[in-house]
Amino acid sequence: MKRDKVIIKLKSINYSGDSVGNDIVLEIKILNQIFTFNPPIKLNETLELNNEIIRSDLTVALAYCESKFDPLAISKTGAKGIFQLTGITRTQLRNKLNFDIGENELFDIDKNITGGIIYLSWIWKRYKGKQDEYEKFIAAWNAGRSVIPMNGPITFTKIKDVKKRAEAKQLVACVITNWKK
Repeated sequence: MKRDKVIIKLKSINYSGDSVGNDIVLEIKILNQIFTFNPPIKLNETLELNNEIIRSDLTVALAYCESKFDPLAISKTGAKGIFQLTGITRTQLRNKLNFDIGENELFDIDKNITGGIIYLSWIWKRYKGKQDEYEKFIAAWNAGRSVIPMNGPITFTKIKDVKKRAEAKQLVACVITNWKK
């Protein structure tokens, strides 16, 4: 990751013992711009995400490999923003994770990052503790949870499209390399 500075801090957690009245504030600093937001995530999901993913900078490496932190990035396939969210991701966020992000909000930095983190948390729960957990997690982010098996070694064979398979492998290599820096 060049020498661009990316800082992610868990600013505060106010836990009242149930799902009502909990405040979780996350601050992300990218290229001297600070974005603070309170993602609408269930408390346990957020704690798991911060303890397992953000602290390790895996999420940061993924965002870097996806968009080089460009909030206006658009991929050849139409994925948009820092986390390169797609229509399929938006649908899953809305239908499975209770987070609605409109087509016109994909370039909104707070919404894109919030949606990306919520979606990553959902994917992480599937692969955490499994063989090749990080590689599977990254590949599933790119290709979808349904094509990356939960158990056994990582395999890309269920990704039928050769270009998509190569893209998933390339993303895994990029994220792992940048995560280790």
